[in-house]
Amino acid sequence: MSDTELNPAALRVLIVDRHEVSRAAIRALLRTEGLEVVADVATADEALALADQAKPDIAIVDVDPAAVHTLATAGALTRLAARVVLTSSCALQPDPTEYTFIPKSEICARLLRQALAAQQTETKEPPMSMQAYLDTITTKTGKTPDEIIQLARAEGLLESGVKPQAIITWLGDQFGLGRGHAMAIVSVIRRQTEPRASTDEKLDRHFAGRKAAWRPVYDNLVSTVASFGPDTDVDPGKELPEPPPSRQEVRDRARDDQSARRWQQAQRRTRWRPPRGRR
Repeated sequence: MSDTELNPAALRVLIVDRHEVSRAAIRALLRTEGLEVVADVATADEALALADQAKPDIAIVDVDPAAVHTLATAGALTRLAARVVLTSSCALQPDPTEYTFIPKSEICARLLRQALAAQQTETKEPPMSMQAYLDTITTKTGKTPDEIIQLARAEGLLESGVKPQAIITWLGDQFGLGRGHAMAIVSVIRRQTEPRASTDEKLDRHFAGRKAAWRPVYDNLVSTVASFGPDTDVDPGKELPEPPPSRQEVRDRARDDQSARRWQQAQRRTRWRPPRGRR
């Protein structure tokens, strides 16, 4: 895998294809679209020898039905490239759960970037939730967050004027909690002890100091929107809905769906079988 941070705008590509014409065509296309083709080779041995030095982000491997070692080559390259993309001129697709397959006629920078993005999404660990932090605290200390908060109250740490850093230090000394887990306890304490601010109070805090000059502008805007009628809704604390997809995104999705349907139809029509031996 490339040691540098992957940049979708300048992917490093290795092409493995025994057909020289195909290699040249793919190389020319990808370079025209702004990608960096670090090498194009005809054999698996050449690919494995170059991959460690070239450090590609993506390796494109031609699937040759007559060569049983093709998938073995792809498997070896997965240790040297962030993503292995299989391709073929035939209607043939290996296990889609292991590799991305793109027909030769459809190879382009956009699909390669999508394949790499999908790989990064699959391998990216989801962020730890608040409940996961609290469960970890219980496992580590043998006490629930509520029990820890009761002990903190007995120590006088929940009194007015006590700063969060004092609670964090106490949690580290008494229970060996790091800052992240300690902040989770502080967050629970705040939810339990601090009254929930109203919308007006939040606005007053937001427009405090230098931002106070913008409060009349905001109030005038809210008044104007409210005058539009009962169909409008003014709620400063409400999240905006996700915007609809752009026309380009709709076209890209439709094209991807059409490509997938064409591939599925071709796969049903063509089934490759190994040649039978002579009887």
